[in-house]
Amino acid sequence: MNDSTYTAVLGEAPALPAMAQLLFHGPKLLVVSCGARGALAASAGEALAQAAFAATLVDSTGAGDCFNGAFLAALLEGQPLAAALRFACGAGSIAIGATGARSALPDRPTLDRLLAQAPAAELQISRDSTC
Repeated sequence: MNDSTYTAVLGEAPALPAMAQLLFHGPKLLVVSCGARGALAASAGEALAQAAFAATLVDSTGAGDCFNGAFLAALLEGQPLAAALRFACGAGSIAIGATGARSALPDRPTLDRLLAQAPAAELQISRDSTC
């Protein structure tokens, strides 16, 4: 979900400690996209915060759908959670670069170039990260 949905449902801003606690209620994985602040993910063994990639916002329409699709595609490819979160944040950062929901959806070569150029140190492993 995105950060505004998380806040509306749970009455507080997304934070990894609270997300980790929600796992005790049944989910195996929670992912919250935080727009320009990146994304958070919590599973039984990991709590991760991925910073957003530098991007110029033209239109955010469709960016969340792009993020979700890229995240699921990465998981289905067998990428580990940290790599899938980074992949999805990269895709979302490209998707905001043009007007409309589909005009800036990235293809794989474009996303691969972005990921290759951006430092991998953007991933923070911290139980205290928030959106």
